[in-house]
Amino acid sequence: VERVVAELVERNGALPAAARNLADIARIKALAAELGVTSVTSVRNRLEVKPIALDAAQKGILGSRGGIYHEPDRKAVVPLEYGGSVTAQALGILDAILTGVQPASGTFQEDE
Repeated sequence: VERVVAELVERNGALPAAARNLADIARIKALAAELGVTSVTSVRNRLEVKPIALDAAQKGILGSRGGIYHEPDRKAVVPLEYGGSVTAQALGILDAILTGVQPASGTFQEDE
């Protein structure tokens, strides 16, 4: 995804908002695939990720974001910040779970 985005920027300059959003969705799908996730949805100001198997450290990261893990459903549910970019928050949450690193600020912000 990053190589394609870099090539598009090199050829055409800065991407318009719609293209950046499409690239973010592709990033979400790539991170989800690395975790074995088949569904990432935004429902009632919450991000639902399933199916996903989390170890204790990943559950801790999820909990630090106010999220919960439903073991029987293999589903993680994380509250989304009101007014924030859903795609940026989804990327941050998936990346934190995948890498095991919680951002120092505790929030996930969209790049400008």
